[in-house]
Amino acid sequence: MGLNLFFSYSEKDMSKYHIAQIAKLLKKTPEIDDIFFYHGKTFNNIYEYIEESLEKTDVLLLFCSEHTKVSDYVKIEWQGALESKKKIIPIYETEDFIPYSLRGQIRAKFNQDDTESFVDEIYQILLKAFDIKPKIEKEVKLKFYKGHYLPEAEISFLEHIEGIADSSFEFVQHMDEIYNTYFEKIGLILENKRITGIGIKNIHLKTIPESLRKFEKLYILNLENVGLKKIPDWINELKLDFLCLNGNELEELPNSITDLNYLGILDLSNNSLSSIPESLGNMGFQFLNLDNNQLKTIPLSFLNIEVDELELQGNPFVKNPNLRMRFIIESLKRRGKIDIDLPKFKFEFGAKNGEISDKVEDLIHDYRDLNIVDPGEMWRNQEKQEKICYEILDLGYSALDYLIDVYLMGYIEIQPIAGEIIDFILCDIEPNWREIILNEN
Repeated sequence: MGLNLFFSYSEKDMSKYHIAQIAKLLKKTPEIDDIFFYHGKTFNNIYEYIEESLEKTDVLLLFCSEHTKVSDYVKIEWQGALESKKKIIPIYETEDFIPYSLRGQIRAKFNQDDTESFVDEIYQILLKAFDIKPKIEKEVKLKFYKGHYLPEAEISFLEHIEGIADSSFEFVQHMDEIYNTYFEKIGLILENKRITGIGIKNIHLKTIPESLRKFEKLYILNLENVGLKKIPDWINELKLDFLCLNGNELEELPNSITDLNYLGILDLSNNSLSSIPESLGNMGFQFLNLDNNQLKTIPLSFLNIEVDELELQGNPFVKNPNLRMRFIIESLKRRGKIDIDLPKFKFEFGAKNGEISDKVEDLIHDYRDLNIVDPGEMWRNQEKQEKICYEILDLGYSALDYLIDVYLMGYIEIQPIAGEIIDFILCDIEPNWREIILNEN
């Protein structure tokens, strides 16, 4: 049995502390079984998640900052670990942000310029703290194949693919060669007699052979233009940090794809995806490409997605966005995550929908009732108010019509609430919406 780690950090520090990259590198060490870290801000079950994860955890890595110092969730995590007598390793840039209770613990100063050296330092601390001798990896049966000694269990897959492609694998050196398709049809990346990367393109593969599950060290997989119609549920058993499925026939994704916790690059462009899993936006990416699919909407979780580069062009919502999509896209634009020009927003009000009007009025009253609260419940009620705004967003432009009617002519006790909800919805679209509405009326 290896170690289980729990990463405690603020979402605002995910990029600064290279959380996803550190997790990937540590997970590759044979002494670490699993790493728990919460990607998104969908907090429906966060307390259960914290409790269950801490129960399995051997070590909590606390990434200290000015944000973690004021985070209730982070405080629950490290205090829970302390009470449970779990080992805690504070990670810091400035010692002032380490909680006083933890300043006597073994700690590590973050090295932003050399993540791999920093991860090795953490690895050595863990080995020493638990008096663990580095594991010698189990002996793998090797067989001479195409000029290389390769794992015997993986060669049947290679032979199968070569038979389909009527071509031999080319051995390449880097991920860029696999991704930029410099090889002819099928390519391999090797490291220490293990296959770490596979690239297959322009052959009729149709499905991902189940024998791929035997690849214990496979981190890079590029299946480009091979006619894939479905991704198997077992995809989450692979330890991928790079997955390219560009140019296939995918219409949906399995929810298990969101369990690829170490995935940094995901290319799903030029498929036929009409939807994606709700929790995809809770993952952290260096690059996520969803160009040229059939997406009419994306999950609200994308509002908080941690991504360096995001591509969404060529989907139906770009030409004809609903209110929900307009809100998400404009919010992402303000964060500098995407560069998409949506059609100009117009206040064009149509016939009123009585059923939607009734639903919106109920939600306005629910929102108002959450203002009368015990101060200790304030932050929870703010989350509930935000969810009400998202429900109204999902109801679309008719709901916005009714909200504006209430704001202009409603009862005095709910007029300001309607304005507050409209401000939440339109602040990223039309910051001067009040001026526009008043002028038009």
